[in-house]
Amino acid sequence: MKDHLGSIRATINTAELPYAAVGYDYSAFGTILSTVSNSGYFYTGQEYDKTSGLHNFKARMYDSDLAMFYGVDAAGQTNSPFAYVGNNPVIRKDKDGNFFFVPILIGAAIGGYSGYQIGKAKGAKGWDMFGYIAGGSLIGGLSGGAAAGMSAAGGGALLSGASAGAVGGAGFNGLASNWKTGAMLNGAWKGALSGFVSGGVGSAIGGGSGAFAGGAVGSGLNTALNGGKGRDIISSMATGGALSYGTYELSSYVNWKYGGGNNLGGHKLSYTQYKTMQADFQRSAFWGKEYGGFLMKDGSVQRLPAQFSHGLGEINVPAEADGFYHTHWDSEGQTFYIDQNGQKIETGFSGKAWELTTTRDHSPSEYVNVDSYVVNRYGQVSVHLAGFDNHHLFNDPFLRYFPWFIWP
Repeated sequence: MKDHLGSIRATINTAELPYAAVGYDYSAFGTILSTVSNSGYFYTGQEYDKTSGLHNFKARMYDSDLAMFYGVDAAGQTNSPFAYVGNNPVIRKDKDGNFFFVPILIGAAIGGYSGYQIGKAKGAKGWDMFGYIAGGSLIGGLSGGAAAGMSAAGGGALLSGASAGAVGGAGFNGLASNWKTGAMLNGAWKGALSGFVSGGVGSAIGGGSGAFAGGAVGSGLNTALNGGKGRDIISSMATGGALSYGTYELSSYVNWKYGGGNNLGGHKLSYTQYKTMQADFQRSAFWGKEYGGFLMKDGSVQRLPAQFSHGLGEINVPAEADGFYHTHWDSEGQTFYIDQNGQKIETGFSGKAWELTTTRDHSPSEYVNVDSYVVNRYGQVSVHLAGFDNHHLFNDPFLRYFPWFIWP
């Protein structure tokens, strides 16, 4: 029997009667707290060597007592190259000692094709063509990494888009011009502007639709800034929108399936629920409003009424719901006022008003009789499980930016 991380929780010997069952407990980072007589497969389903006390994650050996790998993370995904899943073992697991950033890989693939097109236009062949493809792959990967890095630093969708656009614009213009400084600077500002607009459009709409619209607008704008006309702009918009949408959906699915999104703090989420929560935060950050909804037992979402855009007020949980979420888009410690309709107002308002102070997690008044989540701007989700009188913050698997790549 396994838990949500794939760790072996119990084994049953059915070879003879009476059946013998053995249970296993672990610390948060995987130290086996039960007596183990032999090596075998235990924490997250990985092989455990009783002699050394290490877990074999194939690419690297892991010491659960230290919560550290004995080798560096080749993907370079967290602040420490030795840390286990970014020190967030409750909702994440490492399948093989490696974690891959989908936007970076897809960016590298798109960049490689763009490099091929540039090389083809220049008549490159053989190793020269290989150089263009490799250079394009590197630029595309760096562009995807710039967006993810800016988002992780709290930059949001607009600055993430601008960062990706600047890197891609400078890089591809440099590749096409034999790395002339003027061309690279020209590409950088045009790419940054296009990416900024792309991120804004994407976050205003949110979700997959926002990813398509943002990619289309950003790519079309970039083509127009670089002298493209009519048909070229339309073609660029169609391609950029499709690529951005595909990358967004694939990134979302991987984060849901393998990054902890399908089991958020112990609560099972459907893919629809995960994407809805993610899209609501994206909209929330752009429009400066709180969004939320009920997680229904059938895997759907029942959204909250519009008057809960800044303050939740009384929450009536439907009988068919087994979860609840809302967003905290603002930085913590901000004080503002809302009226009886939940709308933000100035302090000079003469009618009835409520004072609110923003936080990154739950306030006790937000506890309900089902599992509850607060998605904040800091890359975290506050989890309150029904029946408990406290809550905990975890790093979450939600995308707060839109993968966007310059399409030449």
